[in-house]
Amino acid sequence: AKGNVDPNALFVTGGSGDLFTNSMTFTGGSLSFAGTTNFWWHFVGAGAAITTNASANPVTFTGVTGGSRIQNDNATLLPITVADGAAAVDLDANTMVFNVGTAGFNKLGTGTMRMAAATNSAAFTINAGTLLLDVGGATSGATTVNSGGRFVANGNTTNIVTVNVGGRLGGTGNIVTAATSVIAGTIAPGNSAGTLTFGSGATATAVTLTNGTYAFEMQTVNAPAALLSGASSPALPHNNHDVINIFGTVNVNGMVVNVSSLTGTGFDNTQTYSWLILQSTGTLTGTPILGTVSGTDFASLGTGVFQLSVQGNTIILDFNPVPEPTTVFGLSALVLGGGFIRRRLRKSAGTVVAA
Repeated sequence: AKGNVDPNALFVTGGSGDLFTNSMTFTGGSLSFAGTTNFWWHFVGAGAAITTNASANPVTFTGVTGGSRIQNDNATLLPITVADGAAAVDLDANTMVFNVGTAGFNKLGTGTMRMAAATNSAAFTINAGTLLLDVGGATSGATTVNSGGRFVANGNTTNIVTVNVGGRLGGTGNIVTAATSVIAGTIAPGNSAGTLTFGSGATATAVTLTNGTYAFEMQTVNAPAALLSGASSPALPHNNHDVINIFGTVNVNGMVVNVSSLTGTGFDNTQTYSWLILQSTGTLTGTPILGTVSGTDFASLGTGVFQLSVQGNTIILDFNPVPEPTTVFGLSALVLGGGFIRRRLRKSAGTVVAA
């Protein structure tokens, strides 16, 4: 069977059962369940797909918690192609559950898809656009983000997250799994600036950030503080600036930290600042690299420099307004166990880049 909702609503008011379908295409419109509905949409057969076309209004999928599910019964990933329309969210799946089936789902299209149900169990591969797991939402399926895709984890994920080169991970939620999450692409905590957490007090995890990119954003510099102290940062979690918070171990070898300011940070290039930008409860191994510094509030550094340091199981980002003589001409220091490894930087149009 094929369903075409364009732009009218498909509404199930009650009852239970299983519907086997092949594809659905939406332009605006909605798929919703109400009452005590216990209903499964099974997608099966060649060409099975969910497609939402660009529209002024989002497509909405609304289910009954724990009872309304979409499931892929094919052996290959079911494509969900979401076009980018006028709304911030193009496919709002709301309380619809994406259930574990024979295989998972493949997010395609440049639009944004939102999930908010607390019992999602399907695996997702994100090849284009954004998959948003919103606050209160949860998934137990593995998530893979490929080049061109973005996963915003504002809810809880209890399975491995893999971000390949060209993919992007953000959000303010929790990724709690004993397995190792590998981030070879870009990690950008928060929805602007914010804290992204891996693991928990009860579940230690491991995160590999080797050769990945940390797109660090500053929203509020907070109070000046002594170098290497991290004391310009408030208690976690917060949204003054980005933080990666890990209950477990982390490897940061070759991870590039690109620093950018949002507007209105309160930055004063005559003051000394020290921010904690990553911490782990277990061993931190490897050497990160200070990359670019950009943004309106960081356009004028005066004689100051940013410095990246590893202190035990933390990474500290400092701003030193009066660097020691060997760093006056644009040297930035990476501090390891009290010793300094310096990298020469050049400044161009307010941006500091590795020379």
